[in-house]
Amino acid sequence: MRTIWIAGGVAVALGCGGAAAAQDTVRPAAVGLEHASADSLKAATRLQWARALMMRGDFGVARRELVRSVRDARAAGLYPGPALWAVANVEHATAPLRAAERLDELAGEAERHGDPVEQARALLAAAVLYQQVGRPEEVRARVERLRPMLRSPHLPEQLRADLLRSIPVR
Repeated sequence: MRTIWIAGGVAVALGCGGAAAAQDTVRPAAVGLEHASADSLKAATRLQWARALMMRGDFGVARRELVRSVRDARAAGLYPGPALWAVANVEHATAPLRAAERLDELAGEAERHGDPVEQARALLAAAVLYQQVGRPEEVRARVERLRPMLRSPHLPEQLRADLLRSIPVR
């Protein structure tokens, strides 16, 4: 895991995806296998397989499986957040711009699925990566999206504090 500092001195650790990263893309057992769609089962299986591949250091194959897991979760109408975090983590070392774009994708999915905490985390991580690759206009755009979220009662105090330290407040 790599810690990155952005304006205001806040540390953002890439290599973790927040609370959602610890969860499976889907939890078919919770609703009963008889109700799980084929796509939701494929998404969960691919995500677990990709995690095993990452543990073995086979990041290229893991990335392909994660992208397929995202596709399968979307086909099943599910939130692909954990798989998108994992793809961004895999891409971070070799393609930070692509990882930032993947985090933007995650922020959009989080917004569509009503997860403001993951949306804020993804926007902050994307801003960090855009700063690293020298895209100040992209950093500003992410900061502008984060500002109104500071008033959200749905953000944990620690995340709100991290955001306040890392972005200028008007």
